[in-house]
Amino acid sequence: MPPATWEEGASLPAGIGDRPLTEIRALAAVACPDSTAIVDHGGRGGNASHLTHRSLDLLVARWAARLASEGVTPGSLIGLCAGAEIAAPVGFLAILEAGGAVVPLDPSLPAGRLGALAAGVGCRMILVSDATEQAIDGGRLLNLSGDSADHPRVAVPSDPERAAVVYHTSGSTGRPKPVVLSHRALSSRIRSMIDWFGIAPGEVVCAG
Repeated sequence: MPPATWEEGASLPAGIGDRPLTEIRALAAVACPDSTAIVDHGGRGGNASHLTHRSLDLLVARWAARLASEGVTPGSLIGLCAGAEIAAPVGFLAILEAGGAVVPLDPSLPAGRLGALAAGVGCRMILVSDATEQAIDGGRLLNLSGDSADHPRVAVPSDPERAAVVYHTSGSTGRPKPVVLSHRALSSRIRSMIDWFGIAPGEVVCAG
C-alpha cells in the first residue's frame, strides 16, 4: 500500500499523530546525538552554522525551561517572530516543549500588524532574535539570541488534542483569522510528509 499524502487524512495510518513532535525530537537526540539536525547558511555572505541533535535538544530544553520560568503553562499562546535562522526551529520546539502553542509571526509584515495579530489572540510573549527584534511594535519580547539562563528542566505531559500552533489566514477577504492546529494534526502532517517523500535519517531537507 503506497504511503498516504498529507491531504488524504482519512487514509493515514491509525495513531500516526499520537506521538507529538517534542517526543520525536527527544528520541532523535538519543538515537543519533552527533548527527546534524539543523544547518543555517547565514544568508548571503553569512557564516554557516549547524546544530547536532544533541545540541538542539540542550538548546530546546534550556529555552523551554526559561519559558516555564516566565510563566508559560500548557495552552499559553506564544508568538514566534524569526526568519530563516536557527532561532526559528529552536523557538518553535521550545514553545511546544514548555506546553505552549506557537503563534508564527512573519517578520516581513509591518510592525503594527504583527503587534495586532499577537494581541488579537492574547500572546503571553513573543520570541524574537537579534535580526527580528525591531520588527515588532508592542508586546513582551524574549530574545532567543541571548542567554537562556539556567532553570530546572520542564516535563509537560503530552496531550495530542492540545493546541500546538495558531496560524493566521492571509486576511485577503477581511481581517486575518486564527486557525488552531492540535499536536495530533501537526505530528500527523509532518510524519505523513516524511513517509510520502521517503525521507530517511541523514538526508537533508531545505526549508525557507
